[in-house]
Parts: sequence; C-alpha cells; structure tokens
Amino acid sequence: AELNRLFEYQRELGLSVERLSPSQITEREPSLTHHCVAGIGSWEECFLDNNRLVSVLKGAFLKGGGKLFENRRVDTVEIKERKIRSIRVGSETMAVSSLVLATGIHTRLEGLPDEMILPIRPVKGQAFEVQNNQPIPLRRAVRTIHRYPVYLVPRSDGRIIVGATSEEMGLDNRVTGGAILDLLYGAWKVLPAI
Repeated sequence: AELNRLFEYQRELGLSVERLSPSQITEREPSLTHHCVAGIGSWEECFLDNNRLVSVLKGAFLKGGGKLFENRRVDTVEIKERKIRSIRVGSETMAVSSLVLATGIHTRLEGLPDEMILPIRPVKGQAFEVQNNQPIPLRRAVRTIHRYPVYLVPRSDGRIIVGATSEEMGLDNRVTGGAILDLLYGAWKVLPAI
C-alpha cells in the first residue's frame, strides 16, 4: 500500500516513474537482495554529496565577494517597510539587500517579525556511512519500505550513506546503538554485501 501511495504521489508530481518487478529490480541493481517483491524506478531522481555541495557553494560565495561568518550567530536583523536593511553579527553591523534565512529551527532572531518565523519542529535523524573495501556496484540511491526502512546512497569514492531515522526527540543529538542497529539491519536486508 505504501509503495502504491508513493508511486501515485510521484506520478501526480509529473515525475517519470515506473513500477518494477523483482527481476527488473535485480537487473538494474544486481547487488540488491533477490527477495525484493516490488519497486519503483524514479529515473529523474538525483542525489548529491551534500558536503561537497556546501564546499563548492562556499567557494563560489567567497569568490563572488561574499563575507562569510562561520559558526557565528546573527544577533539582530533590521527590517524597515518589510525590507531587510542590515544584520548585526557580534559588534559588526552590515547593510544587506537580501537575506537567506537557513537556520532551521533556530529562526528566533531579534528584529525578525513573527510572520517570518517558520512553523517547524526538530525531528531527529540518525544516519551513518560505510566505506567499501570491495566494489559493490550500487549505481543509484535505494529506499526501502519494510519494518526497518532505510535509504542507501552511493558516493563516487566508494562510501555508502545509510539513513535515516525519523524521531520526535526534540534537540537530542545523541547517537543511539539501537537506531544504528536498526539501520544496519535494514541495509543488510536489502544489500547483503554491506
């Protein structure tokens, strides 16, 4: 039922999706278990290495003349006539014409109007990566739907990202053995060579 829901949702979004039989799954990803019962091919779905992306974006920002304050909090924003005018970081005030607010759940900044505070809550997600000592030809990201749902994302350097839990744990950022065990078990069920 969940697979059908996901298939219909992706089709409604106009994505190119295809129902896959067990043999079609293992034909496309031979390293996956032969116990898969059904699948969806989402051929337009892409994945990227978020760490590399952040590094490239940082370089482009600095090259373009941006001033970067890493691991520093914006203390105050000044908004007049519904337009951002300046920000204050520590003792330095800077005039700005635009602001990208990418602070997640930490959007309560002095001077920021309530209507700009996003109505979001923290959801804890645990994940880990494994390094292959031998080539496991996983060519695309794989998500599973079973008792231990996981996703596996291959990286060009041989790593595989295994994730992720979704836990209503507030700001708790501790890694738990139980979550890692569940993820590893879920990964092993779909990719035995892991």
